Amino acid sequence: MGKRKKKNPYPWIFSFNERKFEPFIRAIGQSTLLWNDLHEQLGHLYGIAMGGGFVNIHFRVWNFQQNRSRQARHALGRCTMDIC
Repeated sequence: MGKRKKKNPYPWIFSFNERKFEPFIRAIGQSTLLWNDLHEQLGHLYGIAMGGGFVNIHFRVWNFQQNRSRQARHALGRCTMDIC
């Protein structure tokens, strides 16, 4: 006997487990991982721009800011301050 396929109680809502959604799911997952890697690298760049040393203090400041755009503005402001 084969297994019965469980009936979807909400047929109007997609479960996104279907084969036609796989390329989109994979692309969204990869872009999310790349976005996180970008902000991790920006955090390291911020630690370097702050002068290195005890970077755990700089990382605490970086991670304290919850908003990603605020983190990027903070890092950009620090980098332009060092150049001028």
